[in-house]
Amino acid sequence: MVKELINEAINLLKVTDSLITIPKSVIYKYESIIKKLNWKLIESIDNYYVEGSTELVYNRNIDGGRTWI
Repeated sequence: MVKELINEAINLLKVTDSLITIPKSVIYKYESIIKKLNWKLIESIDNYYVEGSTELVYNRNIDGGRTWI
């Protein structure tokens, strides 16, 4: 299911390197996809979505240089 969802996103967005975040606790499930698509780990953020969890951010900085209000 995950593979199909990623393929659908790639087809829709026409890029393979969109910003994506994955919880560190489940990264082992996605290692083959990350390698296959050559995603680059950009940053690691603690407590971003869930208190006590680390979010791994791939391909782009999560704020994209924008200021959020």
